[in-house]
Amino acid sequence: MITDISAALTLYSHDLRSCWTAYLFYRASDPYFVRVLTHWGAVDVAREVLIEGPNRPISLGAVSLGPSDRHEWLIATVHLESADAPLPLCVLREPLANFVAEVLRLVPPDGESAWIDWDEFLPPGDRS
Repeated sequence: MITDISAALTLYSHDLRSCWTAYLFYRASDPYFVRVLTHWGAVDVAREVLIEGPNRPISLGAVSLGPSDRHEWLIATVHLESADAPLPLCVLREPLANFVAEVLRLVPPDGESAWIDWDEFLPPGDRS
């Protein structure tokens, strides 16, 4: 059974002159977040941001995502602890949509809690 999904995604500077590779990792055992690794660090992105961001601007935690004036692009802003200012980025819509579709096939909306081992949070004597 597949429980992890990963993908490489190209991030572009807001002027599209520079690009970087981001690696996205999703684990069904941590169903509410996607870990994004880049050369400047790692950030956990709420799954909801990746699901809703292509349709409407949304901001949770360190990442904002929303549609752009050009349909094929999305606008992302990342707030890194190591940076003085937010990092504005552009992301192609289709590769992100493909990753999100895989994530939703693995863990459908409202199915997240079924993947969490709730016993892990109980004292050892109280576990089932």
